[in-house]
Amino acid sequence: MKLLLILIFFTSLHTFAQNEDKILFEKGMTLQYAHYETDLLEMMLSNDSIKSKSANKIVNQLQEQAIYQYNQFLKEFPNSNLLTDVLYQKAEALYSIGLNLEAKENFLKVISINPKKGKSLLRLASIELELKNYSEALKYIEERKKLNVLFFCGVARESELNQIMFIEEKCRIAIAKK
Repeated sequence: MKLLLILIFFTSLHTFAQNEDKILFEKGMTLQYAHYETDLLEMMLSNDSIKSKSANKIVNQLQEQAIYQYNQFLKEFPNSNLLTDVLYQKAEALYSIGLNLEAKENFLKVISINPKKGKSLLRLASIELELKNYSEALKYIEERKKLNVLFFCGVARESELNQIMFIEEKCRIAIAKK
């Protein structure tokens, strides 16, 4: 009986150790998306400027904490199967707080690991558009379109298609004005 208990104990420890990377990743995700599970999102969209500013400040702090968790993950588990997901989520968090150059670096890392990460290509196009690098933005849009795969369905799919068309149109207009 003692042997069985010891085996169960060490098996559970081994299972926990195998999942430490997943736990750290989930901590980051929880912080990053906490505003969707609370009243913060509603407060961010509020017409009350004090309420809105307070909520945005809290959300930015949560994003920074998520980035910290992702950085910890990258230090502790550089060879994890979750590496691409962590880099992507870190890039999204950086992008959401306006650190676009740092976000760009991480999106590029994601693409270097998995060139079929369409959402990363779309984010890179958005960043290049904001930086007024219209040719680069169009390059990322073309790469995204070459994937010929829509990763979402329904409203998310339409949103992605609209985003592609919007970026393309903005870039073409800006290039034509030059």
